Amino acid sequence: LGDEIWDSEMTTSSNQTRVVLGDEYNDKLRKALLDTLREFSAQPIDHWHGIGGSQEIERFEIEIEGENIEVESETYVGISISGNERVVNRIAARVRQRMPA
Repeated sequence: LGDEIWDSEMTTSSNQTRVVLGDEYNDKLRKALLDTLREFSAQPIDHWHGIGGSQEIERFEIEIEGENIEVESETYVGISISGNERVVNRIAARVRQRMPA
């Protein structure tokens, strides 16, 4: 995957999307995402964490601008955000801006 942010968008319905931001172990990416979620006044809804063999998955459900957004960190997959396309794309763009070149 590398340390760069890359977009892997998968539209699941007319206004839903998923964007993989980058590697799950990238601490700078995690900080940029958390800072962005704070900036957007994200409200926590649910949190789940699980380990199975070599896989670790952590999932947060949050609310931003009245939309439920899911943030997921999964071994070998990376950090992804999914939900309303407009909100997800705004989050991804802001995270990109926060990442050092």
